[in-house]
Amino acid sequence: MKKTICLMLLLVLALPLSLYACNSPSDPSISAVSTSNTTLIQSTETDPVETEIDYYSDLPQKTYDDYEFRVMTAYSNYALTAFDSEKITGDTLSDAIYSRNRYVEEKLNIKIVETKGVKDDYSAVDNMLRAICASGDDLFDIMFSEASISAPSALCGYMTDLHSVSDLNLEKPWWEQSSVNDYQIDGKLFFVHSAMHLHYYESLYLIMFNRKLETDYNLDNHYKTVNDGNWTYDKLYENAKIVSGDKNGDGIMNAVDDVFGISYGTNMPVYFAMSAGVKYTERQTDGTVAFVGINDNTVNTLEMLNSIFSDQSLILTSQTVGVSLYANEIYSVFEANNTLYMAEVLGRVKEMRSMDSDFGLLPLPKYDVNQEQYISTSYAGAAVMFIPSTNKNYDEIGVILENIAAMSYKTVIPAYYEVNISGKQVRDEESIQMLDIMLSNTQTDISLVYGWANISSCVNAIVNNSLPIASTYKSISRTMETNLESFNNTKLD
Repeated sequence: MKKTICLMLLLVLALPLSLYACNSPSDPSISAVSTSNTTLIQSTETDPVETEIDYYSDLPQKTYDDYEFRVMTAYSNYALTAFDSEKITGDTLSDAIYSRNRYVEEKLNIKIVETKGVKDDYSAVDNMLRAICASGDDLFDIMFSEASISAPSALCGYMTDLHSVSDLNLEKPWWEQSSVNDYQIDGKLFFVHSAMHLHYYESLYLIMFNRKLETDYNLDNHYKTVNDGNWTYDKLYENAKIVSGDKNGDGIMNAVDDVFGISYGTNMPVYFAMSAGVKYTERQTDGTVAFVGINDNTVNTLEMLNSIFSDQSLILTSQTVGVSLYANEIYSVFEANNTLYMAEVLGRVKEMRSMDSDFGLLPLPKYDVNQEQYISTSYAGAAVMFIPSTNKNYDEIGVILENIAAMSYKTVIPAYYEVNISGKQVRDEESIQMLDIMLSNTQTDISLVYGWANISSCVNAIVNNSLPIASTYKSISRTMETNLESFNNTKLD
């Protein structure tokens, strides 16, 4: 998907909605839009020629005897988490999920049964996992829970090593490779992000920008800036300063009357730093994880971020005067054209459905123009899939997982981006290209998932509260090293 989102969406948009209805599950072309990844090969005569890589021809096959495939999903206050749909409704995404499941059910002779987590209880799935592991009850084949909530349960032995499941091919693109590589414990993989669940994609951090303000203030075209490699934090700051101002002249920046350059969640700086190339931990060649600590890039990046996000003349947060007067707080301020940029997760784009002015999506900026690539990341709470250790049939369900994940990659993900990018929220095709850039280079950091030494709070405090970098990092280094020593010495059979 990562290198072919534009191609996928063009294919999806060219097809009638009825193709998502699973009228004949035996024929995957009825319910699936082909999204085979492509690669470029150099022609000996003219320009590069695009050829397809068929990821689907070797999917494992098996016939189950009406097996109930039991799935539990978690609640989210911003992300789409449904694993099944009851019927065809005409909604593109819901119908794609419905058709995926019915196709796989008929193909493998199974029945998918979904149990949903409790509303507003983000720990419900993890609490269930711990309960069934304590009792030995085999209630679920797979479960989805926020990574930062359930990661410690892997260390308790409550999850099955995915490498031990027959017929799983974790090198396939429907298994998010950054998580496959980064979430290993003692050479084992207990949880992973995948195309079969949308929470991970909904959790992608990005920048929304107001196209009306771009025009009103004669700013450089943002898409060209990104494509030229010039979308940096300096550029974001420069534009934010141009737009920000006390428009009513009362000497107080007010969300009702004035215009701000940037709005963001106070917990976001730790992810901003990653987009500028900062690493908190690194996987070593022997498989262990090491604390990166202080280096020139970390110091320079955090100093640069602090200089931007401590500038109260252009920053809007939920605490800014007047924000509480808006029904949907910072999202409503953005809708009212009183903010140029809003940094958020992709799942929050749905909040902008009623916005009159056009807006677009951008990757998080680079540190400077010398940084080779834009780096994207997702919220550490993005849901991961895992198999509870009580699942007695874990080695029999690899075929099911592989087929559901593959069909998700082929049909559900394109439908998801059609719904979220084309028409309902974002109003331009360039945002699709921007999303392609974001997903071409996503990174994770296992320290954020486990919350070692409270690294997120440390970085956020440096940026938001101007804490000294060296001493603040030093204050957590001993705890971080202790956490890593324990993690690296973990042995799970």
